[in-house]
Amino acid sequence: MFMTITTKAVVLAAGQSSRFWPLAVDQHKSSYEIIGKPVIQYTIEALIRCGITDVAIIQSGNDSSIQDRLIQDRLGHANLSANIEYLTQKTPKGMGDAILQAKDWIGEYSFVVTNADQVNADELLPPMFDKLQWSGCRAALSAQETDTPWNYGILGLNRDRVKRIVEKPAKGEEPSNLMVIGVYLLPSDFLPILARQAHDHYSFENAIQEHIDAYDATTSVIYPPDTPEITLKFPWHLFRLNRYLITRFLKGKNIHPDAILSPHSLVHGDVWIGAGVRMFENAVVKGPAYISKGAILGNNSLVRDYSYIGKNTIVGFGTEIKHSILYDQIETHANYIGDSIVDSGCGFGAGTVTANRRLDRANILSRVKGKRIDSGMSFFGTVIGKDVKTGIQSGIMPGVKIGQKCRIGANTMVTKDLSDSHLYYDKSNVVTRPI
Repeated sequence: MFMTITTKAVVLAAGQSSRFWPLAVDQHKSSYEIIGKPVIQYTIEALIRCGITDVAIIQSGNDSSIQDRLIQDRLGHANLSANIEYLTQKTPKGMGDAILQAKDWIGEYSFVVTNADQVNADELLPPMFDKLQWSGCRAALSAQETDTPWNYGILGLNRDRVKRIVEKPAKGEEPSNLMVIGVYLLPSDFLPILARQAHDHYSFENAIQEHIDAYDATTSVIYPPDTPEITLKFPWHLFRLNRYLITRFLKGKNIHPDAILSPHSLVHGDVWIGAGVRMFENAVVKGPAYISKGAILGNNSLVRDYSYIGKNTIVGFGTEIKHSILYDQIETHANYIGDSIVDSGCGFGAGTVTANRRLDRANILSRVKGKRIDSGMSFFGTVIGKDVKTGIQSGIMPGVKIGQKCRIGANTMVTKDLSDSHLYYDKSNVVTRPI
């Protein structure tokens, strides 16, 4: 049994989420739902299970999506059994500046800092509390082995004492292969050190290093390689988060009494079916899967393999949804949507197909800010923003992303990313002549 070291936690939910495009254009990425709750709510609930009673959520100046979503879904303070304070970072100046917005709120207490997507905080924090208690140290950082240390903040250790923290070290110059996980346990005397740093994107790491140099009292907790790596850096990371949460929290068949299921439909495995869901003849759900309230599963439709179907979404006749996340009010008809993420309000013409695998079976690449990024997945379809419509018999190649409000013409193959609000169609030459 662990002993809680602090009851205060700062949850970081500011920033522009630019690498998450075409999702999170008008809301924070942690406000997206997975199996019925915003991602950030899972994080707050995990903190509460660790004895945290006071939570400060740092939001961007022009973004109230998290606060709005928690209140709108009536998943607010009373249900979360924690005192929640919403604070604002007016301009995106990095993690350090975000934490300083809570300086007065923290006061003289030690505190936890975590990202809004750290839904497994209750698996990470107890060992940190225990380690800090018996080690006599002032701060604790969490870490995990990685094969690509040049992509992360990396720790340099002397036994279990942290001596260095290096952000994205050059290849061959990394102090170890231990990447920092986004959960920190810090003392109040860290805040004055943070406050005197230059307000840039590395002020937090610089302050951590200065605190290490001043006190030599920062310990580390190294988690085993099989610890789930939870992050929402890129949009396809929602797949891993969705799988983790479904595996952990979705058990058995849960069918709402107001759902209407044809006696000729089939529900198999771990499945949640919400209020007002309708399943027509020969509709099949093979779990694990989550079907939100008001969704319709038409004749001969199939939903399978860790799929999430949002509120009032129509999985129309002859449509197969495989390992995909479809948000609210989406309409499909005779489609195949595999290993894809589709934001709310989209519509698919009959015959639209998402390709989800390369012919050579290699990992699928996707462009982010002009760079080709390895998704780490050999099965990956598309990511589509809000309010996109496709014409009949259109197709989307693996790893391609489509911005919100785009329109795809009939018989068109989308082979590259499309920016928001574009029309894209194949203008083929048609020959008509007498025979």
